[in-house]
Amino acid sequence: MFSSLITLCSLMFAQGDLSISAVEDQKNAAANALSEINETQRSVQKQLEDALKDSDPERIQCIRNAKQSIDQLQFIVVDANEKFLSNIATGEYERSGVDFRQIIVSQSAVRQLA
Repeated sequence: MFSSLITLCSLMFAQGDLSISAVEDQKNAAANALSEINETQRSVQKQLEDALKDSDPERIQCIRNAKQSIDQLQFIVVDANEKFLSNIATGEYERSGVDFRQIIVSQSAVRQLA
């Protein structure tokens, strides 16, 4: 779904034909991505706590590595989301498209790590 949304929005940006509903769809997708990443981060933190209780060094290390990557991706998404909303507010739709793609790609990476 997101890849088709990205393709559609990319074409609309290229043609300078971005509608209000497309912008709203992007805002919703970005908010959902941020929410999903936050939830994944909480879930991985819980997994880490469980692994620490079980004293499983390999599992602890694996989860810590995933958590560190997710934390970094969350930072990227928060920053990209702020830029995305700012660029939409100022009418810089082409730049907001770059930020939106960054959010969606990061969301995909978090899904793979979870």
